[in-house]
This record gives sequence, C-alpha cells and structure tokens, in this order.
Amino acid sequence: MRIKTSPIIGVTVKQLLFLSLLLFSFSAFSCPNFSGEYLDEMDGTYFAIEQKDCATIDYIYDEGVVTAIIDGEDHLVNQYEIVVEEGKVLATVEIYQTHSFNKKTLITHGRSETVYASGESEIHKETSETYLDKNNNMISVTKDENGDKEKTIFTRVN
Repeated sequence: MRIKTSPIIGVTVKQLLFLSLLLFSFSAFSCPNFSGEYLDEMDGTYFAIEQKDCATIDYIYDEGVVTAIIDGEDHLVNQYEIVVEEGKVLATVEIYQTHSFNKKTLITHGRSETVYASGESEIHKETSETYLDKNNNMISVTKDENGDKEKTIFTRVN
C-alpha cells in the first residue's frame, strides 16, 4: 500500500503522523519538573513539591497544601479581612496569581488588591521567575513594581 502525498502541501500522512508525535513528545518535556523536597534557607523550614505534568504544582507545607494551576489564567489564591480588636473590618485583601512556563522557567505574576473601609484601594504587583540550577536547587527571582529584585534559594534535600 502506498501513502499518497497531499497535492496542496506535499506532505504524506506518515510524515504528518511523525510530526504530530514529535510535537507531542516535545510538549511532554516542555517544562521543568520541580517535584522534590526543599529547605527554605531563609526560615529553616522544609516543604515538598508534587508536580502533575505541566498543569499543576502542589506546594506541601506542614500547615497544608497550596496548588498552583499552570494555565496562564488569573486565579484568586487568597482572600482575607484585616480586622481590629473591636471586630471592625479595616480592609479586605485579595491575592491573585497567574502561572505559566517559559521553556525551563516558571513565571508567576502576582497581584494583591487591598480595599480599605474608607473606599480607598491599592494594588501591588510582582513577577517571579523560578528555575532549577545545575544542582537541582530551586531558585526564585522576584521583581516588584519598583524594579527591586530578591533572589531566594530553596535547597533540594531529596
């Protein structure tokens, strides 16, 4: 049996199947695997990461699990009120994050929106680039809206 060539683009079905498999295999390896256990050198705490393909990352702490959805969409990740002893709400805070991969780097855009009881509001933004170094330690470089940078190293322990 002979596979015909498409007269429009000059590609055989066999070539299309091969290209499809090749693109699929590249997409399966298009993000780094952060799974492992880490030590946060700044506060001396340990945490684990479980990554599910390029779709989600679970950060596992003693206090619980925080899941990052890696889809390039804006997600509300935390919401709380700032309350004084008398029970009066001074402000409401909402924290949003957007996660995506750019080759071997996890890009996180974070935004906190604070609305005060007076009606005033403020928004703070920051961007983090997280990657694995040659020793498989996780490096996170965060840049705030003023251009100030902070580098954090999470040492892989397992």
